[in-house]
Amino acid sequence: DKHNKPAAFRAFERALTINPRAAEVLVCKGQMAASGMEFKDAEKFAVQALKINPSLVPALNLMAEVHWFSGEIDDTMKLVEKARTVNPRDESTLARIAACYFAQAKDKEFQAVIKEARANNPKCYTFFSDLASLMEQRKFNAEAEKYYGIAFEMQPKFAEAPSGLGMIYMRMAKEAEARKFLDLARNADPFNVRVVNSLKVLDHLDRYETKETPHFVLRFDKKNDEVLANFMASYLEDIYEDLAKDFDYRPKGPFYIEIFNRHEMFSGRVVAVPDLHTIGACTGPLVAMVSPRDTSKVIAKPFNWNRVIRHELVHVFNLEQTKAKVPHWFTEGLAVRYEGPNIPPSWHALLAEKYNGDDLLNLDNILLGFIRPRSPAQWQQAYLQSLLYIEYLTKTHGEKSIGKMLAAFAEGLDTGPALEKACNVKKDAFEKGYRAFLSERVKNTPARVTPKTMTLKQLRAAHAKNPDDIEVAAQLAEANYKLGKKKDAKELADQVLAKEPRHATATYVKALTLIDEGNPDIAYSLLDSVATDELKDTKPLRLLVKLQFNAKKYPQAARTCERARKIDPHEQSWIVELAKIYTKTEQKDKLLEIYEEVAKIDPDDLLPRKRLARHNLDKGNNAEAERYARMGLEIDVLDKTCQEILIDALTAQNKRDEVNRLKKIFGS
Repeated sequence: DKHNKPAAFRAFERALTINPRAAEVLVCKGQMAASGMEFKDAEKFAVQALKINPSLVPALNLMAEVHWFSGEIDDTMKLVEKARTVNPRDESTLARIAACYFAQAKDKEFQAVIKEARANNPKCYTFFSDLASLMEQRKFNAEAEKYYGIAFEMQPKFAEAPSGLGMIYMRMAKEAEARKFLDLARNADPFNVRVVNSLKVLDHLDRYETKETPHFVLRFDKKNDEVLANFMASYLEDIYEDLAKDFDYRPKGPFYIEIFNRHEMFSGRVVAVPDLHTIGACTGPLVAMVSPRDTSKVIAKPFNWNRVIRHELVHVFNLEQTKAKVPHWFTEGLAVRYEGPNIPPSWHALLAEKYNGDDLLNLDNILLGFIRPRSPAQWQQAYLQSLLYIEYLTKTHGEKSIGKMLAAFAEGLDTGPALEKACNVKKDAFEKGYRAFLSERVKNTPARVTPKTMTLKQLRAAHAKNPDDIEVAAQLAEANYKLGKKKDAKELADQVLAKEPRHATATYVKALTLIDEGNPDIAYSLLDSVATDELKDTKPLRLLVKLQFNAKKYPQAARTCERARKIDPHEQSWIVELAKIYTKTEQKDKLLEIYEEVAKIDPDDLLPRKRLARHNLDKGNNAEAERYARMGLEIDVLDKTCQEILIDALTAQNKRDEVNRLKKIFGS
């Protein structure tokens, strides 16, 4: 309860040492995971507990909470109805049933459950505090505020309700109200870490400056981020107008942007604990972000703050417009789309791999890719497919379909009915068209050939069973090399090369052992011998480029990189290598081409944008110089070179008002 996870983990493990089948302890571990949004782990513990005791009400409620957070309302209801048959008066169960009815817009049934809970216990504090917590999880902030308030009136000396109200007001950017209830919560329970941390964040914010625009209120540390806040302010109203047009909705605001000079304070602002592994977040009308010049150095280098703001403001609009009823995949697809036109290069290969492997997500399960992904790749896939759903929607039904869909979601419609109302298309037909759309996207994209991975134990067993399998032998050779068993690795590599002299993995391993033995020239020759158009594996080429670069054979290294790019065109590290090579050879035209590619695929790399801005200014291409200089300042607004280029480019275009405004912002 106090968010001391290490101590809790140790205590739970000691309890399970006494009784490994203590289902109640497994539920507690699951609840701890759920409190940290680790729903995959929460599901695992709930499953374990239910195998031991299928009728354990807290386990059923935990599993229901997992499905609730994922938006799987029908599955949630099945679990809580089962829990209700075990204990029809359990307030946590009734709260989950009520929440399901609310999500289904079944107000009559919703009110009936509330009436039942009150009849069972006129002071059903647990029912209302749990109901409020469930509303809070799905960002139904107004409802969460209401039911925490009822719980607080029932038991004003208990800590959960004032703590919940304090957190809700933090998310709603009502900081004066938040402080009032957080103080009450601290008095009721002085050891609640999230309450104490939230009060520390409020004290920290008291030292910040405020800047207002027609629709936004910015809070920032004057010493660290004054230039950023003033520069950002000019973007915000333009973003507002773009989103209002795209979504056919003009919210009044104000919306709040808080720029934190330390990552721990940003994390504390969003989740009240210092371990949020991101740089920006939307909590409703509030966007919180860490400064690109994070004084705590958790963020190692500046990042593209403009993309972060654009992404999060989409969520602000969508949550406001739909009263938090927008499906997660829809708003994430819109947010990624609004970041900019270029997606990570690896996403092209990922889409081809998932399409060709018949492993696509669909509208029924895409949310699980965000909430309970099977792997980091599936988490990326969820963002990618959400973006492509939006692209397909607008391609087939026009840009106006976005606003129509959002209006349908605001009415409480699920995705299928929303598609029918907004676009006059059945969900099944939409899915069929979407797959055809993806087929065209992947038609000319080579999927990465990823060999089936085996553990070391599996490799050894497979090799012992069939020593003539050269693929297994080569993989075992590479595994041995990584373990430091270089002699075994070399012997296996030699055996493979004796049977297939141009085997890519075996060549790569043999070359590594030769380099270790002090024979880089022999390794070079070996790698060069397989660097032909028939090669389909880039590992030997990566090692060859390194040897060529170290030997100052820059033209050869460039050719090797280009060959590798043909094999794996969506791997951006080859572009980075080419930039290093062309810098050494002083091939300015080639370097500029590479910089343009880097500027498209890496949103956080300042150097290429700076160099392109300078090049265009020198050539008299002032509009392009302005564009690239702004792109640079969207990563590091304090970069003097980009500031000067922007001023010079604007001056050359006779944009005097903008020049004067920026000089004031930059202090020059």
